[in-house]
Amino acid sequence: MDSQTNVFICLVALAGLTQGTEEIAKIQEYISSPLVRPVCDGPDTPVNVIMDLGLRQLIDLDEPVQLLKISVWIRLSWHDCRLVLNETEHDDGPTTRVVPESSVWTPDIEVYDSVSDDIRRERDFHVSINSTGSVIFNFQAVITSRCTVDVTSFPFDEQMCSLTFGSWAYNDLDMDLHSKRSTGDLNTLVPNVEWTVENFTATRHEQTFDCCEHPFPSVCYKIHMKRKPNFYVINLILPSMFVMTLTISVLIVPVESGEKLSFAVSLLLALAVFQLMLADNLPPSAETVPLIAGYFAISEGLVSFVCLMTIVVLNIHYKGEKELPVWVRRLFLGYLGRIVCVTQTRDLEKSGISNKATGTCDSKNNHTAIKNTIGNNHATVQHRLSGESQHNTMAPPTLTEEWKTVAVVVERTTAILFVSALVIVSVYVFVRLAG
Repeated sequence: MDSQTNVFICLVALAGLTQGTEEIAKIQEYISSPLVRPVCDGPDTPVNVIMDLGLRQLIDLDEPVQLLKISVWIRLSWHDCRLVLNETEHDDGPTTRVVPESSVWTPDIEVYDSVSDDIRRERDFHVSINSTGSVIFNFQAVITSRCTVDVTSFPFDEQMCSLTFGSWAYNDLDMDLHSKRSTGDLNTLVPNVEWTVENFTATRHEQTFDCCEHPFPSVCYKIHMKRKPNFYVINLILPSMFVMTLTISVLIVPVESGEKLSFAVSLLLALAVFQLMLADNLPPSAETVPLIAGYFAISEGLVSFVCLMTIVVLNIHYKGEKELPVWVRRLFLGYLGRIVCVTQTRDLEKSGISNKATGTCDSKNNHTAIKNTIGNNHATVQHRLSGESQHNTMAPPTLTEEWKTVAVVVERTTAILFVSALVIVSVYVFVRLAG
């Protein structure tokens, strides 16, 4: 009690001895009040507060608004010399007393980045006081705090959320805050359906603010969480991949069916629905773009490309007897036709057309050699035919058939480009997500 006597003498000197015994009594009452910060080892010695945090439940991590809501158990302990019991006078009494928190001094520990009300929510908790003056203050709190979310690898992402606890009133000269251990308590954690808590660490810091000269001690708890991706894989990623696979069938449906374009547009609308579902679960951030969002955007672009090429194929297919430009014939019926294995032939027997051998034949296609000798009213015609066929069963296609062949070449080229781009993008995105 010598230190308290010294403080009392100092305050008396500041108040002035001329104020009378009434004010001296008020000062003495203030010093001995249990609601004032305890000063046991002198006015320059801070109260040493030990903090421990138990994570009870991870209620929700709202990615669009970037808020973390958790339920925690906060455990504080410190020493108050004014609450020490005299063992000789209380040898038969209890060694531990439980009193309302409003009857003793408690540190004003708050969460710096909290967006909710006071963590105590004006509830009258109780504190446990030992006969040696040790005070233990345990209480439960529901905390809503800011948490910066990085969704680049969504839904295979991991998040790190920080909770900084400290005092608003007491700097390092008045109160020193330490964590009980380097990790938080996960023994009573209730499992979450979407997240797995990988790690829970505690670190002490000292922060200096513009308002005050001395730093304020704080303890930062970091929660390392890993998302369970099964829900999003089953309900979002796999259906979108099935839709992308069905897009290939758009290029297989015959033009005469009349359903090619409507089928392609339906698939495009389905992808748009999946993208809206994805946007509802992601924050509107311009700093990071989720890989899965880029995958959906590229997928919509590829399906839109298929829709556009379907319109081009329909237009080419119904060109009719319009003459083909030279460059179209060379490019599509020549180079691209050979690459995508499209040939242009017409079976005349199936179409009911016959072509009898005449004096003018294509020697290359019909293996016919004609030799004419004119002289002295004498003519000799020599024919060399392959096999027993006497008729030409194959002939060059008409303009309408050539346009249809061009449409087939365009369709197959589109299919090759679409499948190649889809495979490249899918492999790149999912390799990045897996890494």
